[in-house]
Amino acid sequence: MTQQSLRTFGAVCGYSAAVLNAIGFVWYFLVIGETQTNPVTWLLWLVETGVSLWLYRSHTGDRAKWAAEAVSLIGVIGISFHLFVLQPMQGNGGTVWQTVEPIDYLVAILAIVALVYYWRSQKQGKTASRRALWIFQAALLTAILPLWRTVLDDPTSEPFWPWMIWTLAFVLQTFCAWLRWEDRTTLLNPINYAITHGVVALIVIL
Repeated sequence: MTQQSLRTFGAVCGYSAAVLNAIGFVWYFLVIGETQTNPVTWLLWLVETGVSLWLYRSHTGDRAKWAAEAVSLIGVIGISFHLFVLQPMQGNGGTVWQTVEPIDYLVAILAIVALVYYWRSQKQGKTASRRALWIFQAALLTAILPLWRTVLDDPTSEPFWPWMIWTLAFVLQTFCAWLRWEDRTTLLNPINYAITHGVVALIVIL
């Protein structure tokens, strides 16, 4: 295959990842009343996903690569709104409020540090976004910890298929970043997302 063909196939992978992400969120919304999810995680992800999209889009400038993360942000906003506004108003108890620990606050702090670093270093161009994305990986990894605690306590608290679909979506995003190669930094977010989502799916199914 020619280089252009590989890039085209990479774009197909990227936009397919966005579609799969949307399917995963629609599926999650359909079963959210049956879940015992942890709102703390979704609140952390609301901050983390917004920062992630900002940094990743700034670094790549390639819509095919960041389309899946844009869909994720929309979905996380919707789920957070449901958990923090609609569900309490309806009196539903399908949430598990894990104790907020210092590491949970660390997630938001790390995400903000990465964003502030990027803002203050924008004159450095790609170098600034590259370093900010590396810093951000710590926030991305720790953001999943409250939900991991929840599903380890009760694997039935989360539905399997949305998490499996999201994992496949980020695997496709990884292929997109690889086939439309720019630098290794563009692989960080999708690989990290694929692993963290995949672990949830694995815990649930086992």
